Amino acid sequence: MKYTGAGLIFVCSVLFGYFLSQRTKQALAVSEQIYRVMLFVRDEICVNRTPTNIILSRIPDCDSCAGLYKSYENRLSALQEDERRIFFEFCQSIGKSGAEVQRGTFDALLSQYGAILVKRREKAGGTAKLYLSLSAFFGLMAVIIFL
Repeated sequence: MKYTGAGLIFVCSVLFGYFLSQRTKQALAVSEQIYRVMLFVRDEICVNRTPTNIILSRIPDCDSCAGLYKSYENRLSALQEDERRIFFEFCQSIGKSGAEVQRGTFDALLSQYGAILVKRREKAGGTAKLYLSLSAFFGLMAVIIFL
């Protein structure tokens, strides 16, 4: 019974670390997905000169500029505060001026978001491994204490 309890403690701690590492990877995936949407909107408006309503109709659950932010609202909790602010500013700037003026705004916001995304990519792999290592370590320590 004692060994079974110790094994369960270890398995639960490792699974918790795995959960945290997967959550980190999912947050990075959401961040990359939002970056791709921002690039798509920028290219359609500034390069292809597609009308805003047509662009937004191509994005699922999005019917207006405010709808773009709302359609991703449930995913934004995974983002850092700076990423949310940049995405919000991006959504607010859609359709506010001509294509050339918007291009400058979009490019500035995309470069800020891209810099944050690069840092996040660098940290994600290390953070996920850290969560797994720490959870295995604490699980092993708990097993040693328990036995």
